[in-house]
Amino acid sequence: MTLVSFMPLTDDRGPQRDGSGQEGEADRRRMLDDDRRRMLQNVAAFVFIVLLLGLGAWLIDRLSAYNRHLLCIQSHRRNCD
Repeated sequence: MTLVSFMPLTDDRGPQRDGSGQEGEADRRRMLDDDRRRMLQNVAAFVFIVLLLGLGAWLIDRLSAYNRHLLCIQSHRRNCD
């Protein structure tokens, strides 16, 4: 049996500090921008999934109504609304 050892993730782009502190600020700003972008992507994915589920429910409802209407017509009934 082969075991796979997982190495901890390391960030090779870590802050390079030379004493000025500007690299740390730029790194924090980049992390905040990444978090904002990730949050917007999550919201967009959620909205897309909700719309997709709503469209699926509407499509199932329309197909069901069409099937009922077709069965009514095939049984030679007159008031098939």
